[in-house]
Amino acid sequence: FPALTQAKRTPLGHRLVEKGLLTEDQLDAAITNPVRRRLGHELLLRGHIDTTQLVQTLAEQLDMEWAPLNPFKLDKRLIDAVPRKVATHYGVLPAAEEGSTLVLASEGPVSQVSLGAISRQLKRPVRCRLAPQGRVTLGIRYWYPSLRQSADVHHMLEVLEQHQDDEDLLERVSHHQVLLGNLLQVRGMVPPSLFNQAMIDFDAERMSLGEHLISRGIITRQVLEQALDEQATEQQAAFAIAREVE
Repeated sequence: FPALTQAKRTPLGHRLVEKGLLTEDQLDAAITNPVRRRLGHELLLRGHIDTTQLVQTLAEQLDMEWAPLNPFKLDKRLIDAVPRKVATHYGVLPAAEEGSTLVLASEGPVSQVSLGAISRQLKRPVRCRLAPQGRVTLGIRYWYPSLRQSADVHHMLEVLEQHQDDEDLLERVSHHQVLLGNLLQVRGMVPPSLFNQAMIDFDAERMSLGEHLISRGIITRQVLEQALDEQATEQQAAFAIAREVE
């Protein structure tokens, strides 16, 4: 049993090296990159792994189930059953039903406390499984668009919808998806503990996440603008890929 516990705690990068998907030199270069990103995201951008290899390894590390997800082929009936507020707040998409249980997809672990809160709001049992990087982010932007959604994002989603059977296109665009909250935490602009506290009373219907964090005194306007600029820079590659296939 101790060996099993230790195996589960093996860091993501070391797991990828053990699986032969990554060399030690590639891992060291990714970790020491001066631009701070989540390791999985950094490795995707460097072309060392794909999103399936990443989610498989992450699922092993977290002892979670995972399944492929095409965010443009979800059941509209299930989407309608999950309010925008829930999907955007918790970063989940309704992916399937198993009897009365709603199966949610996420790109990272969702706490049991959060799953309990979702279950109470939806008045039905729920469980969560992992989806490959970028799929839930794209799905939330597609099915639950913000009134502040930019023309570039709208165009990218239109192209992906029109070419929804093109798995290579979806894979390439997914590499460049990054949520503002993740960026703020990874860049060290907001401590995870403070971010999680702020999310308790965050209402995406009332204001943007950035404005909410400013109103709580967690970040300044300058920090928000810097983060949004960095997020936009990350997205430019995705927009360019979408323009290529028109």
